[in-house]
Amino acid sequence: AFAAAANEMVRGLDQVNWHPDVVHTHEWQAALVPVLMRRNGQELDETATVHTMHRLDEAYQGQFPGEWFQELLVLGIGPEEWDPPDHDGFEFYGALNLTKRAIVEADVVTTVSGYYASETQSTPQGGRLDGLLRKYAGKCLGIEHALGPQWNPSTDPALTTPFVPFSDESPETVSRGKQANKLALQQFFRQPASDGEASRREAAEVIYGLLDQDPAAPLVGFAGRLVPGKVEMFL
Repeated sequence: AFAAAANEMVRGLDQVNWHPDVVHTHEWQAALVPVLMRRNGQELDETATVHTMHRLDEAYQGQFPGEWFQELLVLGIGPEEWDPPDHDGFEFYGALNLTKRAIVEADVVTTVSGYYASETQSTPQGGRLDGLLRKYAGKCLGIEHALGPQWNPSTDPALTTPFVPFSDESPETVSRGKQANKLALQQFFRQPASDGEASRREAAEVIYGLLDQDPAAPLVGFAGRLVPGKVEMFL
């Protein structure tokens, strides 16, 4: 339903005489979008598609019972796409696999780093899709999704107190800059929340423990899924 709705939204741009240059999808939930975009005539032929896989474990590929493939036929997908002669269809060891087909259909396939892109083309990091990824290696690449070497805390407008990077300044100056920004973040969570907004104070007290302004208090940030691989890395 989500993929069909997204595809109809893109097709609806025809009414305003505009088409996107690129449609960028993420994860299995949107994996049908690049597939469906190639099933709707010529109006989207010049729109490129990019599909990003943040993690390729089998639990994140969008695998479903094989009989569910019948549900896709109403979206314009043909029955021959289940298991064509080149074996690049939706069929995956008897199951339906949405990510597999997105890898085939998307113009470009990306992962979260160059290293992970190479890892996914080997077993077991490829989640049994490594052979397919090797076949389409020419359109697979990694794009860093974390802070890279170009980030500079001396020019970052999001910091309350910019400071010169460690390599250019004494450790004491860097420490003072970090402490000042930590205090600013702690103060932010102490402020009352506006009407209609969940209380930052309660969230900080329960989740972050940032209410006490203490420059020596540890501060650790984490953005990711609460799943074993991520949590173990975090801990």
